[in-house]
Amino acid sequence: MTSPNRLIVKTQTNLSFLQGRGVHGFFSFVRGHMEIYSNERADWLAKEATKLIDLVPMSIPKSFYKSVFKEHVISQWNSLYQISHNAKPTKEFFPSIPSKAIQFVPNFRIIQFLTGHGNFKAYLKCFNLSCTDLCSCSSGDVNHSILSCSKFTPARCLLISSLKKNNLAWPPSFSTLVQNKTCFASFCEFIDTIFLHIL
Repeated sequence: MTSPNRLIVKTQTNLSFLQGRGVHGFFSFVRGHMEIYSNERADWLAKEATKLIDLVPMSIPKSFYKSVFKEHVISQWNSLYQISHNAKPTKEFFPSIPSKAIQFVPNFRIIQFLTGHGNFKAYLKCFNLSCTDLCSCSSGDVNHSILSCSKFTPARCLLISSLKKNNLAWPPSFSTLVQNKTCFASFCEFIDTIFLHIL
């Protein structure tokens, strides 16, 4: 059995050395505070070590560095994300990084809603692909499609019903739609139902 931990490797080496000299060692679990001298002595030494002024050099595992580095990168990424003037629709679903969101496999339809980059008249107008940024009843953006477009009332009623079963009020904050598996599944069904009728 091998281990990347230096202390374990050193212990295994010492045991092998002792076994080569005919000394056999064994390990057993000793419950604490049982008045066993060696155990009480080890406990006392551990407490005394916390009082030492000089730091004892110790090797830190790679996993610790990776964890600290990951937290730093995410913190930097989140700072840039927060100050950016881009991705306004996406920020309504994911206010920060990391955001408490469910894991899902993205597809063409969902991504259009999460980014606002899709068959929405408000988006298409930016590229002169639509002569207006309005839907037949009002603004033609993601918010309007989800919350109020009269064309999608039946599909929206199903979504509202699903949210109410999860004790969520209407209208929801968009971030709640991606924080709960049941709500997200209902939201995806809503998208699939209305997608071909957005324009």
